[in-house]
Amino acid sequence: MYDLVPNIKNGPIGRINITIEQSVFINNYGGIRALYRYHEHSNTLWHYEIRNNKFQNNKQSILRLYLPRIYRFALRLDWINQSHTINIRNNEFSRNTLFEMSIDGYYAQMNLTKNLFQDNQCRQGLFRMSGTEKDFFIYNNHVERNTADYLFEMEAKSHADND
Repeated sequence: MYDLVPNIKNGPIGRINITIEQSVFINNYGGIRALYRYHEHSNTLWHYEIRNNKFQNNKQSILRLYLPRIYRFALRLDWINQSHTINIRNNEFSRNTLFEMSIDGYYAQMNLTKNLFQDNQCRQGLFRMSGTEKDFFIYNNHVERNTADYLFEMEAKSHADND
């Protein structure tokens, strides 16, 4: 009999890098969503680079990421200052309907820099972070004429377990 659940204390560390660069997304229905199998037993770090893209006239959410919990913090000797990373830089988000950008899940370092958010009709809000705390840097974004209940919402439900 085989145990198909990963060994969360001694298993290998995985890294997945996803880069979306210099792409154009126009007149689509849907967006970018991240779904994970066995995210409760993950030893995988996710690194997103989303830069120099255009998202225009799309309908439905644009970006929804859920970051899985990392269980390797028990082995603190080789696990210092390691986390998920999200870098959203130099993108244009304009004239989208039912727009939603959300980062949820486990601890992450996030950078939201030099983006244009213009004339979007939001489902609820423009940008939302939730889950455990995030280390985020928001700088030099241009936000104008968006329709939303809120522009930025942060809901930290818990803390990461890395003492």
